[in-house]
Amino acid sequence: MKRRFAEALSEVKRALDLDPLSLHMNAALVMACYFARHYEEGIEHGRKTVETDANFYLGHHYLGLAYAGHGQYSEAVEAMQKAVVLSSNSTLTLAALGAVFAFWGKAEEARKILTELELLSRRKYVSQTSVAAIYAGLGENDRALTCLEQGCADRCNWLPHFVATDARFDRLREEARFQDLARRIGIA
Repeated sequence: MKRRFAEALSEVKRALDLDPLSLHMNAALVMACYFARHYEEGIEHGRKTVETDANFYLGHHYLGLAYAGHGQYSEAVEAMQKAVVLSSNSTLTLAALGAVFAFWGKAEEARKILTELELLSRRKYVSQTSVAAIYAGLGENDRALTCLEQGCADRCNWLPHFVATDARFDRLREEARFQDLARRIGIA
């Protein structure tokens, strides 16, 4: 994971020049802005994406992440709640909503989502990498790290992105367990 944000943003924008109506590429731009911490640009483009198709859940999902990264938690919750409904209760999106609540300081709401995810995990896969973001927001670093390690054991495909670039894990980056995990999955 090389964290070449300028190059990633440039490539996604080039793809959008070729197909400006591609919802997935529009969402990819918002995601790239989020990972690059260009939250204002992500919010601006995310708004345009959901205006293009109000039923495209990924647009709401990444817009919610951009709002949260910018500290606009009320807007982030609204976007994520729409994404949860539109995604038919995607566990990844539900966990992202829980993380927004956790980082906003709404621990009770975050814990309700943790309980819901635990119940869902009895019937279907729930990414522990996503659950880790909720615990990170709650300041429960050991539990967040345990979830990230479980995500590694599960071979979660989002783990490298989360570990390398996701701002929700910034408070864990100095932890020895986090650094060990990053080394194990090939992130310098």
